[in-house]
Amino acid sequence: MHDDFAHTAEKLEFGQVLEIVASCARSDRSKTLIRALAPFDSPEDAERGCREVLEIVRLREAGEAIPLGGWRDSHALVSLARAEGHLFGGAELAAIAAGESRAAEVRAFLDRRREELPILSARAGVFAIQTGFMQRVARAIGRDFEVLDAASPKLARLRGEAAALRTQLRRRLADYTARIGGGKGYEFVTIRGERYVVSLPRGEAGRVRGVVHQTSGSGASLYVEPMEFVDGNNRLESLLEDERREATRILLELSSEVFAAREAFLGNQDALRDIDCAAAKAEFAGRFRCILPEHGDGGALALLGARHPLLEKRFADEGAGRAARPLDVRCPAGLRALVISGPNAGGKTVALKTIGLLVVMDRAGLPVPCAEGSVLPRYDAVFVDIGDDQSIEASLSTFSSRVTRLRGIIERANERSLVLIDEIGDGTDPDEGAALAQAALEHLMERCGRVIVTTHLTALKGWAHDTAGAMNATLDFDSDNLEPLFVLRMGVPGRSWGIDMAGRIGLPRGIIDRARSMIGAEKLHLEELLAHLEKAERIAEAERRELVRKEGVLSELVASYRDRLDRFEKDRDDLLARSRREALDIVTTTRRDMETLIR
Repeated sequence: MHDDFAHTAEKLEFGQVLEIVASCARSDRSKTLIRALAPFDSPEDAERGCREVLEIVRLREAGEAIPLGGWRDSHALVSLARAEGHLFGGAELAAIAAGESRAAEVRAFLDRRREELPILSARAGVFAIQTGFMQRVARAIGRDFEVLDAASPKLARLRGEAAALRTQLRRRLADYTARIGGGKGYEFVTIRGERYVVSLPRGEAGRVRGVVHQTSGSGASLYVEPMEFVDGNNRLESLLEDERREATRILLELSSEVFAAREAFLGNQDALRDIDCAAAKAEFAGRFRCILPEHGDGGALALLGARHPLLEKRFADEGAGRAARPLDVRCPAGLRALVISGPNAGGKTVALKTIGLLVVMDRAGLPVPCAEGSVLPRYDAVFVDIGDDQSIEASLSTFSSRVTRLRGIIERANERSLVLIDEIGDGTDPDEGAALAQAALEHLMERCGRVIVTTHLTALKGWAHDTAGAMNATLDFDSDNLEPLFVLRMGVPGRSWGIDMAGRIGLPRGIIDRARSMIGAEKLHLEELLAHLEKAERIAEAERRELVRKEGVLSELVASYRDRLDRFEKDRDDLLARSRREALDIVTTTRRDMETLIR
């Protein structure tokens, strides 16, 4: 979007939103990719990404899902095959084959749904499935990741010979111990490379000519390999070594296949990762009821029922039945500057952040949490000045840092930029701050696509009222209870309610009265007029909504009665038609009967 996007993302808490999206992903690589998400260079690419996500949302709503369940990203494993000769174990080869199998399932799923998922299904062409490798691993590697007899005829033969030799050695050793034991019940055990030996009491070891391999833990017994079994044990050891070499050869052969098709394996896992990212975005979009807004180059901005996802998540986590209040913002094409005023803690900064965040989400290919009918211009950049950037190291005060930030915005903003400034002109003398703010706004109105600011400065509210292309807006406030309502009302300025709030918090009455006396009659009268206007606007809006509701009820009643009238008229016409038919039948029957009598 622009080289200062990191600052914009931080101030709009875009990274925290991406953390929510990342939590919906399956693989660590998917989570990492989501956390690094940034706006697309092209608005067309952003819209395509968003449409792909909404395809998956509709798929989920239909009760279907991309078969990613159980997928374990094998990209890191395949990456180990950097050179010919790298040896994978059975478990690693099975994991690589499982990742390939999942890629095959996903590709087949997408191929079957090309009409339903035109954008997502295009990813099916990226896969280069290694079917032969999967088949060979299935034939060669068992459930416990051992190399199976079916892996090669030689391995099966060696294992067969070793098993037969073991049986023969056990039988011979059993006969031998019975012969030398004289009923004493000597046992034979297997130790050290499958060499069969006899366990003898230490005092009787001299009765057997052979090789002593080991002493028991107590020292009371010796493990002796009789000389007549040495050749057989040597033969068994040789067979087992040949078996190990053959199993290793098979693993190396399969490992070489991974190296030879390394890029295909990696590409398939990358494709699954990208689809996993899209699926995570879809889960986020479903959870927060997101949509693809309309886009236009005319400059109109309309966010209907916009919600900040972090607020929604916080209220949901608290579980107290609270919900984020939806925000409606309507800026017609000719509106270049919007000045939002209102009380402290009334939601001005949240409104500013919500607008900016949804614009950034849209350009990053994410559906946005608002209602259908919302419209967003195609902004190339969002510049924000929200919060305190004072720096001790740079010797910058709050005001100096704000001016420095404003200078940077003025230098870079253009016709396709959205500028958001919280408490513009704050941090210095109010008169000078208002003058600087007005001058900056006039400059930005000429240079950038739209600038939206918050303020408590009365002079700035007057400027917005008198200036073409600018407009006031306020966040509704319950003046009776001194509580914010978090509803943005376009076209009217808002009071700050600072003195009233101070009194509500508990500042001594004498200080409050003294503060009121110092304001000045004209300003106090203006503030009172604004308060009455806000209240009247709220009452009028409530009455308008009630009228709309009653109009809806009346329309339903009219439609219901019209439907009943239509049914009545139809029943009447049907009855008349049936009566005519019956009368005609009677006349016809009577005439026929009379003719019969006459004859």
